[in-house]
Amino acid sequence: MASNSYLVELSAKYGSEIRETRIRATTNARGVVYLPDNGVLRNKTVLGMYYRDGVDITEDGSPVANKNLHENSFITLRSNNEILLEKTPLAAFVITDTENAVKPLYIENLTPDQCTIEFSTTLVPTPAEDYLLTFIFLAKE
Repeated sequence: MASNSYLVELSAKYGSEIRETRIRATTNARGVVYLPDNGVLRNKTVLGMYYRDGVDITEDGSPVANKNLHENSFITLRSNNEILLEKTPLAAFVITDTENAVKPLYIENLTPDQCTIEFSTTLVPTPAEDYLLTFIFLAKE
């Protein structure tokens, strides 16, 4: 898990109820990626999200979205068709080895498969690349 004062604060408040899961979404020629329906996150309270810069491949060897692509991508998060975070630059959630401040979120009942990442179709890589988003959430609901 990434480390910073926000996560320390969450750990103090919620203890062992804090969990982290990674979601992978693959680019396409349409310029819009829907996050997969992640049963782990569905109807959970999301407390934070981050996108780690400097990771080049996924655990199975697939390429991760290049810096130019993720710097020009925008995320929208929804809960039951209600937009909670609209077209926010993904770059706002990037953490690096030197800057690892996880951005706080508070989203109840996240609906992962209604959430999107949008990017310019002129930036679509070939072969496709993956976004790897890490969500911090409460295990107990």
